[in-house]
Amino acid sequence: MQSKNLNWCSLNKTMRRHLPVMAWHWLTYSKSLTERLQKFTRDRIQFRLVQNWKINNEKIWIRKSEWHFENAVWIKADLLMSDSSVNQNTKQLLNINQKPIGEILFQDPKLKRSDFLFYQHTENLTWSRKSIFHFKQQPIELIETFYPAFFKSLFKDQI
Repeated sequence: MQSKNLNWCSLNKTMRRHLPVMAWHWLTYSKSLTERLQKFTRDRIQFRLVQNWKINNEKIWIRKSEWHFENAVWIKADLLMSDSSVNQNTKQLLNINQKPIGEILFQDPKLKRSDFLFYQHTENLTWSRKSIFHFKQQPIELIETFYPAFFKSLFKDQI
């Protein structure tokens, strides 16, 4: 599975110097982002399913969702799963409907996640990260894009 042809890279020292520590901690957080967002906003964040699973011409299942807070998009997420990864153990993901994917993935005690790769979008001041989950031994790519409204909220005293 390959996402867009962007110049993804690991978060190196140069990139890290341009990020406030709090932003860096969020971008590199490898546990459940769903759970962390809910705690950070005291359950006031809203999950929106933009596109439920749809298969494209390359036989890749794609699901698009967003996290909103106070009418602003904080994070967009694209989930990509090869048709060959859909089996008896993983097909439950195709039926999660309005649930955030983190609620399912992080229940698997054998879940493994790759290191993150990052991309900074200079035109709209967003940061994206991508990683590969091995859910039930099948690869699933997750690309999460963090928007300026999210970063701005990190530096408010309280939400």
